[in-house]
Amino acid sequence: MYLPQEGTSVTERVRDAFEFAFSKDFDGVSLIPGDHPDLDCKTLADAIVRTGNPSNPCIVLGPTFDGGAYLLGFNKKSFEKVEFSVEDTYRVCADILLKSKSAGIPCSFLENKNDIDDWDDAQRFLGSSAGGKDSRTRLALRRFSGSEAGREQEKKKLSIIIPTLNEGKNIDGILNSLSLQTEKNFEIIMVDGSSDDDTVSKAWSKVDKIAFVANPSRKRQENTGGFGAKGKVLLFLHADSVVYPTLCECVIRATASDVVIGGSCHALFDGVGTRYGFLNAMRRCGDKLLGIRGISSGFFVKRHVFISANGFRENVMEEAVDFQKRTRSWGKFVTLNQSIVSSSRRFAAKRAFIPTLAVWTTTVLLTYLGLHFTSIEKSLWNAIR
Repeated sequence: MYLPQEGTSVTERVRDAFEFAFSKDFDGVSLIPGDHPDLDCKTLADAIVRTGNPSNPCIVLGPTFDGGAYLLGFNKKSFEKVEFSVEDTYRVCADILLKSKSAGIPCSFLENKNDIDDWDDAQRFLGSSAGGKDSRTRLALRRFSGSEAGREQEKKKLSIIIPTLNEGKNIDGILNSLSLQTEKNFEIIMVDGSSDDDTVSKAWSKVDKIAFVANPSRKRQENTGGFGAKGKVLLFLHADSVVYPTLCECVIRATASDVVIGGSCHALFDGVGTRYGFLNAMRRCGDKLLGIRGISSGFFVKRHVFISANGFRENVMEEAVDFQKRTRSWGKFVTLNQSIVSSSRRFAAKRAFIPTLAVWTTTVLLTYLGLHFTSIEKSLWNAIR
């Protein structure tokens, strides 16, 4: 069925399309834009099943890597109760999620998919295995790839990626410290793992993009943010950290060299006492003696290197340590004379210090040696909780 768009804004046109479909007595309706070449039948069927029960209001969202949505799914009861907006491309999912929470309506996420907004997105899609290697979209983009018309300059020097999951108590610290940076040419991308606290609402006015993943995983969330970023350099920070005002300036200055492809910062725990001094010394020894970079928060890498390496491997224990190990022949990794203060909450519980230190050291060293026993990692962390 063909339906001309009605309305003066994108939001009005989207809502009009939903209203028309519901007027035809459909139980659930899913709306998809046209720039998602890896959208498949399985994903569509999943959305249909989730929204197919007319008696229980629910919403399903298909998140893109940059905070937008490739699919909006409502049943009639949820549509009537949620006045959403799609005007801010990078906060579509966040806007609907917050409003669904206010209305007491369940909101769930599908797996992340690509969208093609610019040449950057097109190159990433061509480098992936999504959508079939000989699809019409791929063939068209390959023909277009020789033209300079599609190429765009980097809009930001730096993209900062922060994975979150129920970090409402900590998110203000990292975001407030980023607001004090001497270098202002950066974007902040928060990638949330479906928090059920106030993490998203607290970050709403302080970040540039809010992306989501269906299944929480720090590595998956970092990859989502990295693939959706536009900056020349990617900086990965933890939500429970605080940074000094010159961090972004130093990262940009260090990566201005063609030889340098990435690096890390000095990470310090905020705990007081001899044992935390020991922890900080251990981390410095790993950097100085073994060249292990990427331990904890503050790893950075040029985006073209990140894309070429297909991001972090999600089947390793310490993703940044592994990334540096497998790309070190591509260029130089450096350690900045900048410190990041990280929370010591994992070590702070009574009788948790020694077990946590043992597990943390083991996962770093095994990753450095090229051993990727993620099942062992999960077992070790579960054993000390």
